[in-house]
Amino acid sequence: MDKHYWLVLLSLIVLTACPDFLGLKPKEQNILSPPDPPELIAPEDSTLFFTTSKIDFTWSSVGGAEYYELKIESKEGSLAKFQAPSTTLLDRIFAQGHYFWSVRGYAPNWEDYTDWSEERYFPVVKIVK
Repeated sequence: MDKHYWLVLLSLIVLTACPDFLGLKPKEQNILSPPDPPELIAPEDSTLFFTTSKIDFTWSSVGGAEYYELKIESKEGSLAKFQAPSTTLLDRIFAQGHYFWSVRGYAPNWEDYTDWSEERYFPVVKIVK
């Protein structure tokens, strides 16, 4: 047998044993489009809080989500992001100001995060004595 036969045979063995030998394997086949974003449950839009209030944030679950990202922005432009493994983030206290919050979900088998949920507003006021 000539050397071309052995070269072809060796190539077939390598390609069969290592399907991605040349880096031609298609991208991950289990990557999915992310589902719809979570729905916000509490606090309701425009709920008034005091600077001494502990605020609990709650939203609906998204099937398959590994964690959620909660974004809180102030009207003045500051931004805070929190990662939560469940659908709640508890006992947050805020300085006086105007805030907006929204949530999105993440899973490693999604192409990206879900879209951000609707945005809700909550004012925080200082108690005057």
